[in-house]
Amino acid sequence: MYQTIVNVSCVITHKDTWKHMWDYRNNHIDVQSKISYILSHTILHSMNATGNYLVRNSWGFRNASTGLYDGMVGDVQRHKVELGGTGAFTTIDRIEFADYIAPIYKSKASFMFRAPPLSSVSNVLTLPFTKQVWMASFFLSILICTVMYIISKWEWSEDDFKITFEGKSDVLLPSFIESFVFSLGAICQQGCKVEPKSVAGRISALVSLLIFLFLYTSYSANIVALLQSTSDSINTIDDLLNSRIQLGMELMPYNHYFKLSYGVRKQLYDTKIEPKGSSPNFLDIDAGMKKVREEFYGFYVENSRAYKVVSETFLEHEKCSLRGVPYINFGDTWITMAKKSSYKKLVKYGFRKAFESGIQNREIRKLYVSKPVCHTSESSFGSVGLKDSYYAFVIFAIGIGTALMLLILEMVINKKQQELITTWKSVQNYVNQNVIEKLNQI
Repeated sequence: MYQTIVNVSCVITHKDTWKHMWDYRNNHIDVQSKISYILSHTILHSMNATGNYLVRNSWGFRNASTGLYDGMVGDVQRHKVELGGTGAFTTIDRIEFADYIAPIYKSKASFMFRAPPLSSVSNVLTLPFTKQVWMASFFLSILICTVMYIISKWEWSEDDFKITFEGKSDVLLPSFIESFVFSLGAICQQGCKVEPKSVAGRISALVSLLIFLFLYTSYSANIVALLQSTSDSINTIDDLLNSRIQLGMELMPYNHYFKLSYGVRKQLYDTKIEPKGSSPNFLDIDAGMKKVREEFYGFYVENSRAYKVVSETFLEHEKCSLRGVPYINFGDTWITMAKKSSYKKLVKYGFRKAFESGIQNREIRKLYVSKPVCHTSESSFGSVGLKDSYYAFVIFAIGIGTALMLLILEMVINKKQQELITTWKSVQNYVNQNVIEKLNQI
């Protein structure tokens, strides 16, 4: 082509990208632009042509009143350039004025987040045992309590036992409440100050302590593991919408198109990305991934770019907890050319040769960052927080509340009893005085 100048429009979203189009530095920034630029430059060089590159900061937004685009797509639409030098997504409205000639790169983007702790979605205090084990333990507790009550009743029915142990404080009394407290002490491995004195009673106490020791050990071992576990409860867009996770998106031009989506994606965008009355949750990649690392936060970003930041800033156990939920499947990005361009066949053939010879795949592998490998998920220990022990505090609060209510009730009943006793004594004294006066009169 005798060094013919071919106008090419490309998209650069970061000002420093143009300085690093060939050196593979900062390969998490403008990946699409760098791959497309290297390929288009190589193909134009093979055609003996020179590319005149026009830099734009966006792919292009359509003006609703005029129907014209700005950005790179606008340059192609107005025939200002022959080639759209950065891969673009295929849309129906662009087909009218642009030809998609070659796929460049399959863009994958997801909401990146760290898997939430199991305690944030479930009550971990109930998870160590299955439902059947909990039911068996409950009925076993009732059985032991009943057996201890029967034994204590039998012990105190013997005259010799009453003579020997009556008045002593360490003897299990024939009361169901006393038997219940003894069983509760065995369950919690705290013991009890009272105990049965007969052989049958001591054997029953020993068996109950051993049974609850094994249950207690199994429960403790499982609860420690569960407190350090993560949940896989968020796998779809619906899960993101219905969970407590906060969401944000990378500050990229094409992400603003999601406000035009529909269904659950539209609902997610309007609820968590750009809620009414609040500022939109658009962040740069460093700030967004920092929130992912430190908070229960989901950040929508291209996978390759996120993996670069993760590999450099996340700890090992944080890499292992990384999860991703796709939002929209974009498919491949394509190189565009102006309609009826005289260079269409040559450029299309050049891109096909680049693909078949492996040049395109080489550039993708050099610039695309794969997901960091999780070597071990147990390299760090996390302290138990208030969220993890929430239900324990709820049980404690219920116990304190119940105790206070019973205390107030006892105080009220005691006060009423004292009033009744006082009233009864007053009536009795009044009656006695009247009787004495009548007798004196007689």
